[in-house]
Amino acid sequence: MQRNLIYLAMKRNVIAAMVALFLFVGCDSPKESLSIDRHQLIPVVLSVSLKEELDLFHTRAMPPYTIGEPVVKSEDNVDPAAEEKEINALCNRIVYQVFSGETGDELLKTKQFVYGVDDDFGIVYDSLPPGNYRVAVIAHSSESATVSGRTFSVGEVSDTFHGVYPLTVEDNEMTADIELNRIVGKVEFVSSEVVPDNLGSFEMKVNRYSKQLDVLTGNGIISQNTHLISHIFTTAEIGNKDKSHAFLTFIPADSGTIEVELVAKDNRDTKVRQRIVRDILPVANRTIRYIGKLYSPLDSEDTITLVIKDGGKWGEDIEYILEN
Repeated sequence: MQRNLIYLAMKRNVIAAMVALFLFVGCDSPKESLSIDRHQLIPVVLSVSLKEELDLFHTRAMPPYTIGEPVVKSEDNVDPAAEEKEINALCNRIVYQVFSGETGDELLKTKQFVYGVDDDFGIVYDSLPPGNYRVAVIAHSSESATVSGRTFSVGEVSDTFHGVYPLTVEDNEMTADIELNRIVGKVEFVSSEVVPDNLGSFEMKVNRYSKQLDVLTGNGIISQNTHLISHIFTTAEIGNKDKSHAFLTFIPADSGTIEVELVAKDNRDTKVRQRIVRDILPVANRTIRYIGKLYSPLDSEDTITLVIKDGGKWGEDIEYILEN
């Protein structure tokens, strides 16, 4: 199975210059929480690059009433040689954290890098005293992302890659290779009908949505609140077919299912169609796709029509004679 990999590999032509710079300056950013003897710091330079993912997906047409389990698309045509890309082609932010020990969870420092703001985006410059550590790296594009301890939170999940690896720093400059894997799954609903001219909006109300991440495990943290994703249709979208509505989610440790309520509203904010899709199982690095009707009112065979027999005409009278 082809995985999306982000390689952290040393750029040899950068190491020499950066090692000299670290030895000359001999200090880290004052924002870091690690308090050590600066003379003991060993330069660490990591270069980040991406290998583009060939996205496989699960797909199934939406039946009239219920939606069954998705089926897997054949992987026979997957090209094992994916095109290598720069990291900013898929992500524009990097979170870098260092934890104590090979198995410890004490957070020593956190650094964040933003494409277009930080020079040499994709290269992590650091310096650490000799010892054993765990390094966690997250590459993403969520502008609203925050990091509190080992919890990574976003308002809306973006394409995200993650990896945690042991790191041993000795007396000489440090080199390391780290692979980051995609840790989000995509859920997509594709309309098999055109967007009608009276359609105003489309909502996805997601239950058991994961928009927080445990940095050390890479597992999603399930929210107890319903997550609302709303789309307002533009004039240019009217009449289009195969309109897609999708979202990304982190994958919780229990691999639990999620539930999505789909609501189409007309331009007067009146519900036109509503359906609930249950038992959706997101998979990391995969798209779960449902195809079917999303906008039009239910067909007549999908409804119950009440009819009064014979137009309400009374049947024949039944008479009884009351005895004196």
